[in-house]
Amino acid sequence: MRIDVGMVGIIARGDAEIGFQQLSELLPIAGIDIVGPIPSKAQKMTVYSGGVAVHSKQPAVAKQLLRFLASPEADATIKKSGMEPVSEPLTSGDSRSETTANE
Repeated sequence: MRIDVGMVGIIARGDAEIGFQQLSELLPIAGIDIVGPIPSKAQKMTVYSGGVAVHSKQPAVAKQLLRFLASPEADATIKKSGMEPVSEPLTSGDSRSETTANE
């Protein structure tokens, strides 16, 4: 994939020699060399959260997807995309994985 906009486009066109962006955004781009992450002390990690809408038509399916994304089975795919998987799996007692009586 080639993107000619934003920081990635500037680098890919050769208009600048260096740029910084989330690894997941850089991996699919042709025309750039990824040299690696910046030092951990300089990192600003982005934490993504998932949730299920109160009026979801399929809340159980949505929660199942969130549980899968937080499971070790999804780790390899998440890492391949340039992201880091959650460090600890969700458990049934975890407030992040609460279920409702309507399931």
